[in-house]
Amino acid sequence: MKRILAVALAVAILLFPCRMLASEEGGNHYYLICVRGDRYTAFPVDDVLKNPRKPDTPLLNSVLGLDLETIHSKLNGEKDGFTPVGLLVHQLAQDLEGVSTLTGQYPVVFNNSHLTLTGTKLRKVTFPQGLYLLGSSFKIPVGESSNLVELTVKDQKLCDNYTGSGLFCFFGQGSFTLRGNAPNISLQQSGGTDLSALMQTLSSLVCSYELEGSAELQRSLTLTSGQSFSLHGGGMLQMKEGAELCLESGGLLDNRGTVSGPIRNGGRINNAAGAMIGGGPFYNLTGGQVYNAGVIASTPIVTAAGSVIANLKGGSLATVPTGEGEYPGKSKETPPPAPPENNPPTREQNNNQNADDGGDSSNTDMNHSNGQLHEVVDKAQIAFATYTAVQQAREQQSGQAVLRLVNPKELTAEVLQTLWEEEQQFPLLIYSFSLGERGRGVDVRLAVKPSALTGPCDLSASTFSLQAARTRELFQRHFGGDFRVVSLGYQGDFARPIEVAAKLDLSGLDVENLFFYAYHPESNTYREIERPQHWVDSRGFLHFYTSWGGDLLVTNTRLP
Repeated sequence: MKRILAVALAVAILLFPCRMLASEEGGNHYYLICVRGDRYTAFPVDDVLKNPRKPDTPLLNSVLGLDLETIHSKLNGEKDGFTPVGLLVHQLAQDLEGVSTLTGQYPVVFNNSHLTLTGTKLRKVTFPQGLYLLGSSFKIPVGESSNLVELTVKDQKLCDNYTGSGLFCFFGQGSFTLRGNAPNISLQQSGGTDLSALMQTLSSLVCSYELEGSAELQRSLTLTSGQSFSLHGGGMLQMKEGAELCLESGGLLDNRGTVSGPIRNGGRINNAAGAMIGGGPFYNLTGGQVYNAGVIASTPIVTAAGSVIANLKGGSLATVPTGEGEYPGKSKETPPPAPPENNPPTREQNNNQNADDGGDSSNTDMNHSNGQLHEVVDKAQIAFATYTAVQQAREQQSGQAVLRLVNPKELTAEVLQTLWEEEQQFPLLIYSFSLGERGRGVDVRLAVKPSALTGPCDLSASTFSLQAARTRELFQRHFGGDFRVVSLGYQGDFARPIEVAAKLDLSGLDVENLFFYAYHPESNTYREIERPQHWVDSRGFLHFYTSWGGDLLVTNTRLP
């Protein structure tokens, strides 16, 4: 009798968790999304999909092999008046092994579901009408772990080994997981859930990427708000020439491996212990945050105002950053305080006979990607770039060579001496491009003859920096009116006029009746630029000439 009770107890213990698991996995997993008028509704279809001989939940690949009309035709009378438009997969966890092709010819929504493809037979995964993940994941073997040739989600070819045009080229062994950023939704098991709000926002849903293994990024990837890229330890993400990884505000790079290539960060980067970032320039844009417990060896590392790089325990930077952002080792020197509110700017007498008599004219060329030199330049770089520019000018029978600098900081005395010597041999013009917010587009372009520079100087400029905003607020407070400001890194006088082309918002200003002033914050004085010869080009850039540095003001207000 005791033996019988013991066996019964053992069987009960074994069966109890199975019942719990069955209860958790019970219910409907497949829903047909149908529309009537403006209303989208979910109808459960598990019963019509199941094989009477195999009561288990059908595998996803077999369901996707059916067209929507076939499924719709098997529903009861409640389907009348509704048109099928997609499939919703609910609370389903499946491992599909041995599948060679997985294709959804209609929109497929995963809701709190997790699918894993396994095996080396996998060749093609395509969802041309979209794969939308709500609190869900979709894991795919890549590289040597499968024979995957194509992975396409809507209009995004994530992998295409037929043409080599995919976003990623995977190598080695590993897996690639798509994860949804939107939360899962509640469904009525019996059907009838209103999906109208969901269907109206589907196009805005994005997938995050998780890579276990290695891949080459074959073209630029931008992570938008709520989107992330996670790289496992031991993995590598390297960028093909010309490609870069960009993070917008709210984007995240979670790196536990090695990332190699150019990065523009306006979001957040977590660089774990043992991880490395390098192999190209690193731009920490306004709002960009970097928390580094590994190594960042990018060259250069350029930081914008409002950005932060913080070394956590064990973290190190192999390159000293530059720029206006916060980073380890940055000097804590504070800029000169703004003039007190009771001390308005005063006018300084114009005494520069060389000012405002016209300068070197230039066309509207805003191309900063042809023969450009980034950030920090040395004598050898300048000599080679100038030689190349002169050769091109001679081949094109142009009377002037153009040297392009992007986001330049200080031009040293040695670099400047090289430029002066080159200008004596052939007419030379420097285009100094300062990029816009988040590092995109041109904010300000200075056209400068080397002979206009009397010594080492900073050729950076900005219409949106903290200094520009501070000067604008100062003048509006004391003089009224509306002001636009181009803040130059160079605060001195130029030996001859330079041309400024700035992407200013001129709405609300009378462009035909503008006044121009140069303000020097340190002395709290300003001078009028009397003959700016201003004009606005077809791209909306305001062009004008100045012989003075500092903060350049544009306004309809005539200052005393």
